[in-house]
Amino acid sequence: MLKFVLSTTEYMTRVILNVPDNKLALVRALAEELNFVVVSEKRITNTLTEKQRKWVYQLKTSLDEIEQQMRGETMLKTGQQLLDEL
Repeated sequence: MLKFVLSTTEYMTRVILNVPDNKLALVRALAEELNFVVVSEKRITNTLTEKQRKWVYQLKTSLDEIEQQMRGETMLKTGQQLLDEL
């Protein structure tokens, strides 16, 4: 992922790169070869709790079901069908 963010000065633009760990050394070496680039490193870690991961999974599953219904692959139950199940 490449993201451009304007910095606080009018002479520089900050570029933030999310790089897989196994490619970090290569990208870092390439950037350091450019004498005008300032390299700083900040690791991103997965800080979701088990409860949050479960919520995200359920949300993705729900969105997938909605997309299937919108494509006509599945049909939603009518209000009467839901009442009949009670």
